[in-house]
Amino acid sequence: MKNPKFLAKRLEHLKRLNSSPEHKEHLKRLHSSLEQKAKLLERLKILNSSQAQQERLFKFIASISQKVEVFDTLTKETTVYPSISEAARSIGCTNSAIVIALKNQKEKGVTKLVKKRYTVFLKTDESKIAGTSSPSSAPQGLKRT
Repeated sequence: MKNPKFLAKRLEHLKRLNSSPEHKEHLKRLHSSLEQKAKLLERLKILNSSQAQQERLFKFIASISQKVEVFDTLTKETTVYPSISEAARSIGCTNSAIVIALKNQKEKGVTKLVKKRYTVFLKTDESKIAGTSSPSSAPQGLKRT
């Protein structure tokens, strides 16, 4: 662990350095130069260039996402979404509203309505647990009545 006096002195130095007008002007020139923008654009092209790379990224995101089942209490429809953010976008709320509802359900056993209309449940993938496919699980984004 570093000496606290050293860390305090370094912090003061960085504050002075970053607050100086010369330093701010230097950063503006550095980040706004055409050469720097061209380098950044080239790096982005490399990252997004191949279709296989994009497919790998989508598969990775899908593998770590948690499926959410949303029940509309007015229409009595249940919709399964591939992720919390997708469900939130669809019903018009924030991700945190769904996360809080799921947390209350898990910890307190209380199902809380989201937007005074929807109940949300975390969809467990039985095929990952048992190693078999589950006939009861609905495909992504499909509605059941």
